[in-house]
Amino acid sequence: MVMTSADKLNYLNIGLMLISTIIAFILPFELFLFSYAVLGPLHYLTEVSWLQKSSFYIHSKLDPWILISFGMIATIAFFNEKIARMGTGELAVSLSFMSAFFMVFIKNKYIKFVAIGLSVFIVLMVRDEVFYKLFFGVFLPTLIHVFVFTGLFIIYGALKTKSISGYISMLVFILCGSCFFWLGTDWVSILTIKGQKTYDMLLPQNDIMLKAFGVNGLHVTDPVRYSKEFLFHSEPGVMLMRFIAFAYTYHYLNWFSKTSVIKWHEIPKERMMIIAAIWVISVGAYIFNYKHGFKLLYFLSMVHVFLEFPLNFRSITGIGSEIASRIRLKTKTV
Repeated sequence: MVMTSADKLNYLNIGLMLISTIIAFILPFELFLFSYAVLGPLHYLTEVSWLQKSSFYIHSKLDPWILISFGMIATIAFFNEKIARMGTGELAVSLSFMSAFFMVFIKNKYIKFVAIGLSVFIVLMVRDEVFYKLFFGVFLPTLIHVFVFTGLFIIYGALKTKSISGYISMLVFILCGSCFFWLGTDWVSILTIKGQKTYDMLLPQNDIMLKAFGVNGLHVTDPVRYSKEFLFHSEPGVMLMRFIAFAYTYHYLNWFSKTSVIKWHEIPKERMMIIAAIWVISVGAYIFNYKHGFKLLYFLSMVHVFLEFPLNFRSITGIGSEIASRIRLKTKTV
């Protein structure tokens, strides 16, 4: 049996999933820190460049700037605690998500802007709801972006190519993502002192995620100290971190593995040199001071999420179309 290029890519990704899983089990915190600082910036830069070549999968040239503006608002909220307490960050994420939906499915610019305007009132009505804050403020720009949407891309690819290897890769992806929660923490997990100090600034996010699932380790005399111990060393804390490390690492590796398919590298030499220079500076910033690097790249990390929303909706639509075509085909043959 001849192996197609799609099969080769799928088996390559299965290998990348397994490698990411193994390292995430052993070095969850360090793997995330490495992937986020080294692979992350290169992913942001190359994906935004590739999306720009495809007009961001939306109709109007003005639309991307609306999403970029929301990214700027989210960044301002991140750096200004007073603005953040007003729920401005969640507001920016939710409006960019809904706006991307309208940008994809509504061509008439007047109807589209009215729909975006109405979505502002809807958001203001639900902004105090816990689900709204968790979904848009925590999970959508993080785990849903790197895990759920990556899974949708895998499903869409498998349906389009009609390859068995594509369905196998999706099964492996689900098994790898879920294994961290049913294999337990008997396997040794290494956490270095430097890794613990570096990841310390990101612990509140882990704490919020665990509390969202009903896990709370803050029931002792010294809550701050116990919070860190719980998040770094408890079974739920380690399980979550392994999943986060796997999701982010494979999300980046999956993007780089598809070079021959989507050809994101086929850009003018000058643009590639600019991307390479910015990437080197970004990695250098993380090496010099991880916290400063995180702040420096925050806008780029958020805006790449927002600019990808239209593609996410296109993929969901594509999955629906592929499934519908199979149903119609089966109906005709019956």
